[in-house]
Amino acid sequence: MTVKNRAVNEAGRLRMPPHPCPTCGAPCVVRTSEQQTALSRLFYLRCTNAICGWAGTGVFEITATISPPSRFYQDSGNTPPEISGCAEAAVLAELAKSQGELL
Repeated sequence: MTVKNRAVNEAGRLRMPPHPCPTCGAPCVVRTSEQQTALSRLFYLRCTNAICGWAGTGVFEITATISPPSRFYQDSGNTPPEISGCAEAAVLAELAKSQGELL
């Protein structure tokens, strides 16, 4: 029986670098994950060291745009803010918008 090499990147499969266990330093594996928002994902981690057995959560978040999308991409309204002073202004505008919707 052959064993599948999970270290090989597959199309559609997210590859994350190994996360060290905060307790023992051994690598942690992502057991599952959930999409929280369009820009963030919650990961459930477990230590590979059987003696340690640590489990926890982590968050992957997209915070800024380094390179804008191609000019041929039509829907650029979902692009995160570029790295500059406008990132804070965009967050404050989004907070004001969401607070206005709650009222």
